Order: sequence, then structure tokens, then C-alpha cells
Amino acid sequence: MSNGDNMFQPVYFLDTNALQYMNSYLRHAKKLRLPPFGKKRKTFDEIQDRLKEKLPGSIAGFVMNGGKILAYLQNLTHQNKVSFYTSRLSKAEILFGILDGQGHFRLAQEGISYRMRQRLRDLSELVSMYIPKKDYKKLRNELDNMFNVLENKGNIKIEFVEDILDDISFIINFSEFLQSNVFLDVLDCWMFGCAIASQADRIITFDYYFKQVVNKIDNPQGDSDWLNVRRALINEIKSKMFPVNTAVNISLPKVENIPSEAPEPWS
Repeated sequence: MSNGDNMFQPVYFLDTNALQYMNSYLRHAKKLRLPPFGKKRKTFDEIQDRLKEKLPGSIAGFVMNGGKILAYLQNLTHQNKVSFYTSRLSKAEILFGILDGQGHFRLAQEGISYRMRQRLRDLSELVSMYIPKKDYKKLRNELDNMFNVLENKGNIKIEFVEDILDDISFIINFSEFLQSNVFLDVLDCWMFGCAIASQADRIITFDYYFKQVVNKIDNPQGDSDWLNVRRALINEIKSKMFPVNTAVNISLPKVENIPSEAPEPWS
């Protein structure tokens, strides 16, 4: 959402999807000494082929999405003075997703098959019984380290929107308002609210449906339903963020395709 303060400093918001992909890429890249680790430059195809040697093709493709994001952030950092934001709920969502997966892995090792796990009513409780405290600490440290490495090695500082606001009630209210106008995952509503609160120009995500919704709100292309949604959201933003008449021209964030480029090595 552009105004005079960030006109010359683009703002990008990364959702959970983007952070998860990037974390996965960095994890594999470190093990295989792929960029940005190591000193050798490699093309996008060379990195992807190396990942396919270790991972199924479809999984390698998902991991390479994280490589695309990293290369994209590197390029943005080189070209402009730019701000990157995400949400603290994204960090929590990643923690939950990986811990849940580890729990299922442990249950499978106990001979509890996929079909059996589907029928378990107290799955969350059973999963938590198979995750030792050291796993929580290890994963939390890994995510903290990702943010630290990105900033210290790559000069990519990603801040949490909730930390820069004196009052997060706008995000809460906007998320509820958005959900009352558009069918969207609750956490995605929060992500959109964070993007608005940080006045982001772009949202970085590979979530196809979320991308569709964000771009239809940004550019309804003559669709009356989406025009009404856009109008309602802009009025809500104006009334909550700029209650006094102002000349600020409100524009909503959009999602653009990220080019397939290889990350550069960190010196």
C-alpha cells in the first residue's frame, strides 16, 4: 500500500508458504554445499538437477521454490533499499507443521499406519506424546538461525509486522472484515492483514489460491463482485488507518511470479 513514506523503498511481505520453502531450500543447500553456501556459482538447472539426485522430482521442485525466493530477495537487496516483513504467526505455523510431521513419522515407526492415524480421534495428543522436548528446541533454533543467517550473511533482514506496531488490533479487525467478504483461510486473512499493516507493495507466496484472491482484489478486471470487495476493503482501510481526511492514495498489494534464478553464493 503505497504512500509518501515508502514510495522509494519497496515493501515486501513473505507469507508462511514462502518462508517454509526458503527454509527447506537452505536446509538442503547447506547439506549439499549449494548456493548460497560454498563459493561456486551454479545455474538454476544445475542446482535443481543436484537436488533431484537426492529427492523425488516433485519434492525437488518444491524445494527449488525456496531457491527462487532467496535469489529474488538477493536481487531486490542489490537493486534497492527495500524492507521485508513476515508475521510471527508464520513462524508458529511452520513450527506446528514440521512438529506434526515428525509426530506422524514417529507414530509410523510404532507401526501405526496412515489409515490408522486417520481414524485416531485424539491424534494431536498422541502425536505430542511422540515428540521429545529436544525436537521443539532444535526446530525453534533452526528457524531463528534462518533469520539470523539471512541477515548476517545475505544482508536480508526480515522483520515481524507484529513487532513494529504499537497496536495489532488493526490486523485483528481487518482479518475478520476480510473473512466476512472473501472465503479465505483464517491464517491467510491474517497474512493479508499484516501485509496491509506493513504497507506492502508485494506479497511473496507460492500459494495459488491466496495469490488469486490477492490479485483479484488488487485488479478486479471489471468483475462486479470483486470490485465490491475491493471497494469495501479500501473503505475499511481508510476508516481504520486514516480516519482523518487525507490525500494518501491507497493501493493494495499484489503477487507476481518469481523468476527461476539461482541464488548467489555468500562471500
